[in-house]
Amino acid sequence: MLFYIQQNYNVPKLIVGDFNFSNIRWYDTYDSGASACCSNLSGNELEFVNAFRENFLLQHITQTTTQRRSDTPHMLDLIITSDNFLSDIEYLSPLGMSDHSVLKFHLQLFIDRVSADDKFRWDKGDYSNLRNFLDINWDDALDTSNATVDEMWEKFKITVLNGMNLYIPKGNQKSRKSKKNYQPFSADLKELIRKKTQVVETLDYISG
Repeated sequence: MLFYIQQNYNVPKLIVGDFNFSNIRWYDTYDSGASACCSNLSGNELEFVNAFRENFLLQHITQTTTQRRSDTPHMLDLIITSDNFLSDIEYLSPLGMSDHSVLKFHLQLFIDRVSADDKFRWDKGDYSNLRNFLDINWDDALDTSNATVDEMWEKFKITVLNGMNLYIPKGNQKSRKSKKNYQPFSADLKELIRKKTQVVETLDYISG
């Protein structure tokens, strides 16, 4: 059932939890959630931020969410989404003996059927014009004297996405892989698989 839903519907992603990455500093970028500062991160934290960015996810928490006695407050609890459908975040008092804030927020979710028109046709992309579009003076565009690494990443990401939307069409792409029982194997490989299956079945019969 879950596979059917993923294949046939655009289901927004919502991830909420205690990630325990205390060194990541998140700052508000207004319309696009919070962005992470990458300085002084551990290997796991940097890997998390890279995965977060590569999948174009949004993180919405910008205030500390945990404090134990006189310890330094940390932003450990995160709300991550695949789109900007979250609003009105409230940081409420912890429950019971917990030192984590209760997070209250509103969601505006719309689940639509998957449309083939939403998928990039990579085989039909105008890569010549895309290269020309991206052939800019990146030293000027990503001015290190006036922007942080994180701000430069956001600008780079938006520029590349704009180019993709301009020069890579979207639409239906038929694939042989969608055919029932399709196997991209040669006749020789299929014969080897058949022989292996026979050997396994024989051994199972003898051991049984």
